[in-house]
Amino acid sequence: GVHPYADVDELWHGLIYQGAAGAELERADADALGASLETRDEAVARILRNASAETRRTVATARLAGRSGATSTRDIKRAEMLVAAAADAAVKRGECSKEEAAELANHERKACYTRFGTAFERSALDAYERATGRAAVADERRLEWRFYRDGGDTVVLDAKKHAAVEKRVDAFVESDAPELCLELSPAERRAAHRRAELYPGLEHASEGRGADRRLMLRKPRTGWFVD
Repeated sequence: GVHPYADVDELWHGLIYQGAAGAELERADADALGASLETRDEAVARILRNASAETRRTVATARLAGRSGATSTRDIKRAEMLVAAAADAAVKRGECSKEEAAELANHERKACYTRFGTAFERSALDAYERATGRAAVADERRLEWRFYRDGGDTVVLDAKKHAAVEKRVDAFVESDAPELCLELSPAERRAAHRRAELYPGLEHASEGRGADRRLMLRKPRTGWFVD
């Protein structure tokens, strides 16, 4: 959830009030402050209930255009601008505060972009593969390297940051991890095998069949070091 467009307040709130214990703590904090709890969806519904029929119709039109009828990012942008204009007009008519208008506009914008991205993500990946000739595999992935020297500690690396397979092999060699399993395309597996051959003693093998095929990198338990 951490990306340039993330809501920092929402991320911070999620970190503080995690899981069942976090929810209980949140209720206790609200009781201590004499406050009521309200989700984003509930807040937007309340804002629209207090708004005029004109504002509700405009938002409904934008939702239909942005969530159901959008076929390009231009459609999403038009829907976003429509909601923003409706929110500004609602403030001028005294239907809501500036903060509530911003909440409404941000909520609708996020919903539109999320739905559009989910609907067209595969098409975008297909276009990328056709243009570059490179397969896009496991675009949402993380690598867990277990450090046997101190038990169950785990180092998590973002696969996108180490996009080149050669860099992933190099990083594994420099770590204390005893083994690493990678989900790669056939071309990436071949590149990883070639890279692994540069390190004497490093075991590398493709295991499994079909979609379950994986590349395994393993170090010997003793005598392993990198100059």
